[in-house]
Amino acid sequence: MATTSAILRQRLSEALGDWFSGTVDSGTTTTVVDAAGLPTLTEVDDGIQGWMLISVANDSAGVSGAPAGEIRRLLAAGGYDSSATEVNVSSVYTAEPAAGDTYELHRIDPAYKQAMINRSIEELFPLLYLPIIDQSNVAHSLLTDGGFEQWSSTSALTHWTKQGSPTLAQKTSAILFSGKSCLTITYAAAGNGVYQDVTPMQGDLADAQATIGGWVWSRSTTATQARLGISFDSGSTYTYTDYHTGDAQWEWLEKVVEVPDTAQGYRFLCSIEAAGTAYYDQVMVHFGQKRKRYPIISTILLGPHRVSQQAYASLGDGPYDPVSRRNNLQAGRSIRLEGMGLLSRPSTDAGTVEVDGARVDLIVAKAAHNLYRSLYSQSTGDSRNDYRELVDYWATEVDALSRRPGVRMTAMSAQIPEGWHVEEDADGKYLVID
Repeated sequence: MATTSAILRQRLSEALGDWFSGTVDSGTTTTVVDAAGLPTLTEVDDGIQGWMLISVANDSAGVSGAPAGEIRRLLAAGGYDSSATEVNVSSVYTAEPAAGDTYELHRIDPAYKQAMINRSIEELFPLLYLPIIDQSNVAHSLLTDGGFEQWSSTSALTHWTKQGSPTLAQKTSAILFSGKSCLTITYAAAGNGVYQDVTPMQGDLADAQATIGGWVWSRSTTATQARLGISFDSGSTYTYTDYHTGDAQWEWLEKVVEVPDTAQGYRFLCSIEAAGTAYYDQVMVHFGQKRKRYPIISTILLGPHRVSQQAYASLGDGPYDPVSRRNNLQAGRSIRLEGMGLLSRPSTDAGTVEVDGARVDLIVAKAAHNLYRSLYSQSTGDSRNDYRELVDYWATEVDALSRRPGVRMTAMSAQIPEGWHVEEDADGKYLVID
């Protein structure tokens, strides 16, 4: 149930009466020839104005390549040569459009159309929303994203730092313990991994013990590949758990460590020590006190509506029980937050929005309303009245579509917040356990 950005742009362009797509016969970095399609638009020199977008381009191997997705404006004078059925653009493409490539012509800048689509997705929230489940928090752990759910790319974590030069990857299927992703580390050198510095809470060190733990998967036959560690001198030396036994299953590794009196820099490490790849999930470090405050990811705009924790630590994504005063958080278990966020706002043609059917019509109507509202604010004279009528027309369409059964999404059901509440400050929102 998803629709690509390219389809959304086409649907909006069709609604505006501004859609034409053709196939390239030949081209250079500044010209495109289409003997079949362009004459159907006009027989007049310079009779085509606006923007050209190369929607699908192929290199010599027949795979998608440059200049796909590139937008260029047609020359105001000399933009179309009717005798050659050729358009001329004002700045060069990064590669020559070739025979078989497809293109689009727009009177309104297609990048501007995309901006209006993305704005409409934002403004339609929460009529249209994305249900979000976050399991990055681990009960009583001082680590941020101990569940490895937050990535800036598929090879870079948001809250963790590489130690050495291992290869990191986000694992989202097959070998997966909890949530939507776990961390994979591929060996480059001994002691490599990812680390995170932690700050004990006030009074944490009274017992002078730290507990580190986490779920680890390894198939190393030497059973000396993957383990967890903690440093009390900012990473100069570490105390480690035992190694994973190497039997190709998830194992809980845990160690209780005495905190030295000289401790002055606390660092947690997911370490890989031998060739191959190991997997890590739901890691934690705590110093005895029960943590009461957990960050809520910024993508949850409304909520969380429900808060729960693993019923059984060893089952990963097994049953989750609501958090309440009678069901207190258990250290090392994943906390699940469920709330409402924005639909995706794609930046490429292949990117998708998590809707289809009539909900696409609603996004298109809202995008048309936003576009004409913007043009109205820039217009003068008679065109201002024309744009005003179009603004009113599309506003009516948005209202009618939003009332149609099955278009507006059903609001997420909410759990009575017994034993927890939400606080907010300038840095974000937090789940607070009462």
